[in-house]
Amino acid sequence: MKVRKVRVLLTDGERTADFAWLRHVAGKHVVCGIPENVDRWHITYPADARVHYTLREGARKSHRFLRLAPVPLRDFRGQCELLALGFASSTLEDAGLHPFRRSAQDAVAFLDLRAFPEGMVWTSLGLIEAGQVDSLTFDFDVQQLLLVRNVVPWVYIAAGIREGVITF
Repeated sequence: MKVRKVRVLLTDGERTADFAWLRHVAGKHVVCGIPENVDRWHITYPADARVHYTLREGARKSHRFLRLAPVPLRDFRGQCELLALGFASSTLEDAGLHPFRRSAQDAVAFLDLRAFPEGMVWTSLGLIEAGQVDSLTFDFDVQQLLLVRNVVPWVYIAAGIREGVITF
């Protein structure tokens, strides 16, 4: 069984922090989350397409299913954003992220915050149909894009900025 591990790291030139991870187990599932986060949660896109997030509270584990059109991994088409995170480009010191501990990875997206203008940096981790990179869409200006193409569906990590007012 082919397993691909992807890591997103942040640096400000003085420290390097572990920001996000994604693991693609061919034919079984894709899982992503934030390393060692307080709530200990992650998002899973299983082979049967019952996408859910798992939340661990002490010894208890609960699953919450997301309302997505179920497309099994083997038939995956289009794009599916699994995790989207925004952070201030100037606050790595105050972000409370854990220092990066070296471990074997298949791909690493290394984001140097000094390369981004002052403001919010947006990241998106997800799945894209193999060969369909031109159909990727984001609601921010992509400045860096990492593709893992030796799994199906492909995995992407995008990072960039969004100008203007943010509304929810």
